[in-house]
Amino acid sequence: MLLEVDRYYRFIDIDNLNVIQNKVLSLITDISVSGSMLLTFTNRHDKNLFNDIASIKEINEFLIKHNLSEYIMDYVVGILNPDQTMDIHSDPLYTDPATLKTSNRQRVLIPIKNCENTTTSFYISKEKPELRYANDANGGLLPYDYYSEEKCELLAEFKLTNPALITTDVLHGVKNNTDSPRINLWIIFSNEVNLEDHLWKIGNI
Repeated sequence: MLLEVDRYYRFIDIDNLNVIQNKVLSLITDISVSGSMLLTFTNRHDKNLFNDIASIKEINEFLIKHNLSEYIMDYVVGILNPDQTMDIHSDPLYTDPATLKTSNRQRVLIPIKNCENTTTSFYISKEKPELRYANDANGGLLPYDYYSEEKCELLAEFKLTNPALITTDVLHGVKNNTDSPRINLWIIFSNEVNLEDHLWKIGNI
């Protein structure tokens, strides 16, 4: 039974979405993915790409419109290969060593390519997680807590047909059951801002 969907995700409006999608795609033509998925935390892994995304006019217009520009911590390019799954996990908060700012428990997801037929699901579990690692863009490893789907209870799920505000400290996973890579852009903010006050009321599920 799917309950309290607003606690996990809500679709939001971003003007000129197709322009943003095309501009982001033009910036990541050189990114190659080995394995099932790749996460590029641009502020940590690729400063040039971070600056290029930060200079996209339409993204800046969205941030300015909702008074969010000063709270940006990172732009993350997520690529999930065809017929692959992002394990069920929760996203740990992290602190930027340069600014000492800590990330927000919520973030904005922007579908860039082939997201509309992929599924993001939220879960609850009482099991003890297993420590696993995902590949990052520098060939390093990102630790995360893994939960098996068989021992999780489904809370809510959606297809990323539009930009969304999601809560990332709830267990969640992604399935790409298509024959093309799923590409999206995460906007990570600092915890100095309450994103619900700025964004939660502007969209419709």
